[in-house]
Order: sequence, then C-alpha cells, then structure tokens
Amino acid sequence: MKRGRARAIEALDTWTFDKDHAHATLNGGKTAEVKLTRFQGISDEPAVLKNVPYWGTARNHGFVMMPNELETYKEEPKAYEFKGTNGFMLTFDMTSKDVKPEKGSTSY
Repeated sequence: MKRGRARAIEALDTWTFDKDHAHATLNGGKTAEVKLTRFQGISDEPAVLKNVPYWGTARNHGFVMMPNELETYKEEPKAYEFKGTNGFMLTFDMTSKDVKPEKGSTSY
C-alpha cells in the first residue's frame, strides 16, 4: 500500500452501510465524503454483479450496484464533486496464502 493511501485510511472516520445505503467520510466530511444508494432491481433485494474478479483478490461477494448521491473530495488543488455517477460496494476476502511472496521477501 502506498503511504498516501495509508493516511487516507487512517482518516476514515465514518463508514456505515446496510442493504440500501452506504456512507463514508474523511475527517468528518471536511476532506471527503461518499454517499451511495442501492440501485433498485426487480425485487427488493440489492442488484449484485457476481463472479467478476476485482484487483488481486481471490474472492468477493459481488458488486452491489449503488450509484452515488455524492462523491466529493474537498482539498485543493484536486477538489471534485460528482452526483449520480456509477458506484458500487464490494466486500472481498483474502488470506496470506492467496498472494505469493515477492522474490527475496521474508514470510512469517
């Protein structure tokens, strides 16, 4: 993980979700905020795209289609705001056995 991403994860102070909504903020929403709302499928269950790989993860539970109400990053010079664009929520799992160690690295 790159150092900048580690700082962002440390600043993640709100992350709530259920089958209909997801909400996350960085620094209480002062730095960034994402609000997702479930895409209405045929039934009352979430629309889920399954059996699709994501990055290097060995397993995932499917992409829950959740277009954003708000996706914003507020720090200049790269501030932006999007509303109504594609979004999804994904839960994945992996273990240390899923990734081969890099040549020369030590495994514990």
